[in-house]
Amino acid sequence: DSPTKSPITPSPTKATSSPSRECDDPAKREAIITEKLAALADSDAISDPSSPQSKAINWLIFSDPMQVSACDDGGLSQRFALAVVYMGMNGEQWLRNDGWLTGESECEWEGVTCASVTRMEGGIVKELILDENNLRFSIPAEITLLKQ
Repeated sequence: DSPTKSPITPSPTKATSSPSRECDDPAKREAIITEKLAALADSDAISDPSSPQSKAINWLIFSDPMQVSACDDGGLSQRFALAVVYMGMNGEQWLRNDGWLTGESECEWEGVTCASVTRMEGGIVKELILDENNLRFSIPAEITLLKQ
């Protein structure tokens, strides 16, 4: 009487949904976005939680309904630049601020005109028309990111 051998059944393998690129990893999104945008803006402003730059990064990471991919450099810098303009120039008090800081493409935000050349999530900003809109304070340097 030899012992009966039970059939060997392979243990189930866990399906891993590991991102194809590091920037696609949700666990690394915050650090990657912060690092990328910190390279584009004044580091003192980024580290000051009350600055428009810091508020814009936090909005992009935690509150922006669009949740732009950390891989989308053009989308990040464009949305960041416009968020800094809004936060740094009294956007909540503008006379016309429809769509700003919503899940809409920034090309749909009041006063933003985009070129027909598109990036994945929308267009490329070519013009801001914010005249007679109760703007306050200085134009932030990050507006130059829109030329990219």
